[in-house]
Amino acid sequence: MKRVLSVILSLLLLFSLALFVSAEDGTTIQITGANSPAYVVDNADLISDSDEAALLLMAQEISQRQHCDVVILTEADIDGKSSMEYADDYFDYNGYGYGPERSGILFLISMADRDWWISTRGSAIQAFTDDGIDYLFSKCKSDISNGSYAAGFRSYLKTADTMLSAYNGTLSDQELAEFQNDFNSFTGNVPRQKPGFLKTTVLALLAGFLLAFLPSSGLRAQLKSVRAKYDAANYRRPDSMHLDRKRDIYLYANTTSHVIETQRSGGGGSSTHISSSGATHGGGGGKF
Repeated sequence: MKRVLSVILSLLLLFSLALFVSAEDGTTIQITGANSPAYVVDNADLISDSDEAALLLMAQEISQRQHCDVVILTEADIDGKSSMEYADDYFDYNGYGYGPERSGILFLISMADRDWWISTRGSAIQAFTDDGIDYLFSKCKSDISNGSYAAGFRSYLKTADTMLSAYNGTLSDQELAEFQNDFNSFTGNVPRQKPGFLKTTVLALLAGFLLAFLPSSGLRAQLKSVRAKYDAANYRRPDSMHLDRKRDIYLYANTTSHVIETQRSGGGGSSTHISSSGATHGGGGGKF
């Protein structure tokens, strides 16, 4: 019954999706994801028919709106392949991917060894960085680990939608700030607050005063003269020096050097690899 329902839903999706869309420059772009079986493929039978149908419609709407295929795949066994290889190959050889870059993200759950892998391609590689993939899974990890797969997949779809909107610049200022704060809190990359102009000015004046006052106070304390002398003759012994001639003689030069360290950019990038089809993929995964 479940397989029949999946076939019917797939046919409805294929009928409802347009195979071609008009780009801004007037050219025609094929939506390769429209040829895929479905956005939710539950081969491991982890969710009910009604949940699968609801998730399928949710994934379809997000994929069309974001111009990026968002896919869920579950398998009881992955034929001896690694989760990375299986996810990449399933994406590539089943027609997923939106537009000429075949942009998309596929979330694989393999029950054989309780592995998960998120495979990205096209623009999704930049939208879901290595840290972003870890963040994305963290939002559904608890439900997936506890066997609440439908709830976990809903969290995955909602978070993926938010991250794609942040990447595409379609979040409101408030939504973007909330997402960035949550993401930075997860990664530990909390930006430091810049001090205000008045505070910066006061601190700079105070530091300058201390730097000028302390050294001069130390020098003044070392003075032993009873009163100031205004003529150098007071400090010279009579007939103690006769200057017959003078010339400048270059003796030596003293040169010091040190290495200036250059700061490398931190995390936030996407590591990539080549799949068996020759396509470039990003991704990440682990156990659940």
